[in-house]
Amino acid sequence: MLERHDSQGVHRLSSQRPRALGGASTLLVLIGLLLAANLVAADRESPRVVAVADVHGNLDNFLQILREAGIVDVQGNWAGGTDIFVQTGDLVDRGPDDRAVLDLIMKLEKQSHAAGGRVVSLLGNHEGMNVLGDLRYVDVEAYAAFADEDSAKRQEDYLKKLMKFQKRRAKKLGQPEPQWDAAAKALWKAKYPAGFVEHREAFSEKGHYGKWLRERPALALVEGVLFLHAGVSPQLAQLSLDEINKRVRNELKAYDSYRKTLVGQDVILEYYTVQEMIAAVRNEFEYQSQRDPSQIMSRAFNPDMALSRHRQYVDLLRGVLGYSSWLVNSPIGPLWFRGYAKWEDQDGLQTMPEIAGRFKAKAVVVGHTPQLKSGIRARFEGRVLLIDTGLNNAYYKGGAPSALEIVDDTFTALYSDGRRETLISQAAAASTAQSR
Repeated sequence: MLERHDSQGVHRLSSQRPRALGGASTLLVLIGLLLAANLVAADRESPRVVAVADVHGNLDNFLQILREAGIVDVQGNWAGGTDIFVQTGDLVDRGPDDRAVLDLIMKLEKQSHAAGGRVVSLLGNHEGMNVLGDLRYVDVEAYAAFADEDSAKRQEDYLKKLMKFQKRRAKKLGQPEPQWDAAAKALWKAKYPAGFVEHREAFSEKGHYGKWLRERPALALVEGVLFLHAGVSPQLAQLSLDEINKRVRNELKAYDSYRKTLVGQDVILEYYTVQEMIAAVRNEFEYQSQRDPSQIMSRAFNPDMALSRHRQYVDLLRGVLGYSSWLVNSPIGPLWFRGYAKWEDQDGLQTMPEIAGRFKAKAVVVGHTPQLKSGIRARFEGRVLLIDTGLNNAYYKGGAPSALEIVDDTFTALYSDGRRETLISQAAAASTAQSR
């Protein structure tokens, strides 16, 4: 066993698994380990908690680290008993297995409940992006998982609908009609391949994955540890956990309501990406803002009501155009904030006690910012754990699947190659802080 101190002065222990023994010795060792594990479990003050950060559509690596952590068995079914498994967001994007990863976490959620355990799945910025229609990072193979034998027809039907819609909009706005030659159609089909329509339906408000994702919280307090995807910025520290979760949830509801209105007003189509939606709303806002109020009133049975409705509609368009400042999209929001990874030590040591104390948390665990060189990292005297280590190492070169294990007050990094590294215990952290 090797002992060292990291760059934050945090006491760390690292160890490698012992070499395997053979024959009867192996059996005796295994029996001993099982008995010891049962005794340890009985002596725990709280359930074992295991957390995994950004999966990014890599099912194989996700299953690999879940098996290493004892959360699933070889068939991918729940094996964690009464453990609590926390996934801190970004299940999707950048990899081909988005649908399979979502199916797995939803299955484990049900299986864990039946076994007396629990799965806590949190929203990451990429779940938010998919719900909102920001599809810049969806792997083309991820669309294919949603395709069936009718997908090519649905794709063609939507393209025809889109061409008619654009012609109609161009006429209303006094703009040139888009030209759809063979090359333009081929380019569109490459960008929106078979499975795209089904993908958008699945992530919609009533879709199988969209409905489930809209019910996920942005942050959760589990056994005294605050988990979230990115971080609570100082600007949000005055809000409670429930207030932040409610605000994110309400923004997603508002977005769904905006989209329904815009489809009903013939401003967008139901499968528009958010970039297409914003462009269309910008054109509509400019058009509506330039309309003569007297003309609006002259054509209405109730002129005052017509003018009031027009103003409300313009306000709605203005609200949509403020989309980038919403908490769910903001760089200081819980899905995007990167301060915990970027702060200097002295800044975090000054700020984190107040933030953690605000949520009555002994530590804060986040993903979002890959720690490719260091692995799972403790900062600010153990008050922050950065656990995104690039699980999808097909995308993040140099990354590695990992999990954080919390047993009582001890935080241990687990890696898919069997390495275990005790990062810090809260007792050791307190002792370190007092000795300075």
